[in-house]
Amino acid sequence: MNKLENLKQALKGRFKIENYKFIHAVGDDVLEVPKEDVPSLLRFLRDEMELDFLMDVCGVDFPN
Repeated sequence: MNKLENLKQALKGRFKIENYKFIHAVGDDVLEVPKEDVPSLLRFLRDEMELDFLMDVCGVDFPN
């Protein structure tokens, strides 16, 4: 199982992962999530998954 699949399994049941996009592009793993989930997801990754390095956080506005 790859890293994104492991992460997906860890998040399942705690978050609505059907709203998430798990992407592997240009050698990086990317997780696209709704803005409402960002604070609790980051706390989960730090506290439960013991991830201690955050490379990037980006936001995009899609106007109507």
